[in-house]
Amino acid sequence: MRVDVKHLLESRVTTALRTLKGRSLFLAALCVTFLPGAARAQFSVQPVILGLATADSAATGTVQLRNDGKEQIQFRFRLGDFDQTGTGDHYFQPFGTNAHSCKGRVDVYPDQATLLAGERQEIRVRMLPGQATCWAVLFVERSARNTIGVMVAQQIAVKIYGIRPEIGVKGGITTVKASLDTSGVSVAFDFKNDGEGPVRPSGTIEIRTPAGDVVASESVDAFSVLPAHSRLVTVAIAHKLKPGRYVAVPVMDFGADYLAGGQATFAVP
Repeated sequence: MRVDVKHLLESRVTTALRTLKGRSLFLAALCVTFLPGAARAQFSVQPVILGLATADSAATGTVQLRNDGKEQIQFRFRLGDFDQTGTGDHYFQPFGTNAHSCKGRVDVYPDQATLLAGERQEIRVRMLPGQATCWAVLFVERSARNTIGVMVAQQIAVKIYGIRPEIGVKGGITTVKASLDTSGVSVAFDFKNDGEGPVRPSGTIEIRTPAGDVVASESVDAFSVLPAHSRLVTVAIAHKLKPGRYVAVPVMDFGADYLAGGQATFAVP
């Protein structure tokens, strides 16, 4: 739903929202690591999200790998797919499985490396032009034996996006529901990304009386939504409400030239 915030929420909501305009769309996801606690500091990768905008020719980016341990480490680099569930969880797939896969458009070089302690390696990622946004994941992997001699795979996943230089940012809140619980009210809303690139909405939820008075509010931390995906977000607002009717109003800034909002009415017996 596209919202005129001045009309819907007046200036109080506008000032409560964090200003996110102009933010990079490539902050749409977080790094996914699968490192046992004792091994987390042994190697590092930067950046963990790489966006490559292609026009008429290929675009190239680099990922920096560093051996932060005290011993030599052997690595291999491979590509895969990832996707996102409606609740925001990410899962991995074989390369070329996802309908939005970058297979055929992206390649990496080299495909393996051996680094001494403190040594760095540059991994080159090349993206060919395409009509639609694609995404893939670069796995930076090593294998090591744990304390009982079992081989354990350790990896860091770098998310890669291939987009056109100019992409549309569109989306909105499609549904809002509010329900009472023991500590206050729980507000759930669906955000749909109708644009061509990943987005990272954040904002606030206000509980208002029918007359427009704000009786409670809660900020909504940034969350990621892939293109053509919807995300269900649930926020608990710990505030005891007096009996009566109320309106739950979420408003999200996601990098477009407008804010997304919605509302749901509910009653406290």
